[in-house]
Amino acid sequence: MNDYFKKDEYWKEHINKNLEEDLWIRDYKEYFKGGKCLDLGCGIGQFSKELMTYGYDVTSADISEIALNKVNEFNLNTIRLDMSEPLPFEDDTFDLVFANLSIHYFSDADTIKLMKEIKRILKEDGLFIGSVNGIEGYESIKETAITLEHHFYSNKNKYIRLFDEEDLINYLNVFKILDIVKRETVRFNHTKNYLVFFASKNKYFQDIDNPKYLFHGSPIKLDKLELKLSHDDMGNTSNEDLAIFLTPSFLTSTSFALKKGFNEDIDSSKESYFTVSFKQLKYPYATIKNRKLKDDVIGYVHVFLKDDTMIKDSDSYQYRCYHQLNPIDVLEVELKDYKKYYKIEDDK
Repeated sequence: MNDYFKKDEYWKEHINKNLEEDLWIRDYKEYFKGGKCLDLGCGIGQFSKELMTYGYDVTSADISEIALNKVNEFNLNTIRLDMSEPLPFEDDTFDLVFANLSIHYFSDADTIKLMKEIKRILKEDGLFIGSVNGIEGYESIKETAITLEHHFYSNKNKYIRLFDEEDLINYLNVFKILDIVKRETVRFNHTKNYLVFFASKNKYFQDIDNPKYLFHGSPIKLDKLELKLSHDDMGNTSNEDLAIFLTPSFLTSTSFALKKGFNEDIDSSKESYFTVSFKQLKYPYATIKNRKLKDDVIGYVHVFLKDDTMIKDSDSYQYRCYHQLNPIDVLEVELKDYKKYYKIEDDK
């Protein structure tokens, strides 16, 4: 984090201002069940105070001593920290990590590290909920902002990252995204557009560069994967390589599991209606051409523990295995829960 925040310049300037409250979490109370919560980048604690009324034991964390002194008036459980550094908490500590407009000040590399740190300190099935600045905010800084990376700027000696929905999906790829909602509010007398997100920790949403699990998606549930069935889930035996193909990305495997949902009236003479790139596993996890998706379609993701018999391709994230495999888990997935991860194109 740059010196503007480390030197507490923000709260020196704003601590005595009448800050507009936009307690948007009141519109989503169904997500908040109580437990142990980290309010990450809490500022003067408006959301910490609200979360305490929902039954949470809240740890309020910020880089600003000025802001934390204000929080201490109602919550003594505070900690000063820098989010560009490893978070000072044990694994599996929190039921909820909450971050309102606080994670958008970092480079791409530091943002990715922060996502992994937040996942580490969450309990299994714990929630990561928060908000980030929308890309619309560029209009107000375009005359003075210097572009450092994609959607990451230096503006008047401050770093700022702006997000569109695709950016947010990619940064949250180690979580299962439950919902993303566009909102707007008024802050410092101007309209502020932002995205709120709801995500959960799931062991199968993993770091694809260091995977523990590999996946195979199929429209039908399989007790085992055999070489002759590896490319076909319907009995096709034309797999010349005689390999079972696996991916470290749960999200990529869902597109194969759910392909019946966008497989109606296929003209076999046309170019493929459904493509996936195994060279970079990020949004869109599948590109689907000119198809109306059937939300109620289900499919199955088969889970395997990665071992030395599973060979990674040198130029992609695809793995191959040359013997029968038995899944350790099979998960039913439904198209309505995953279509946000796909891109629909009109191929006319």
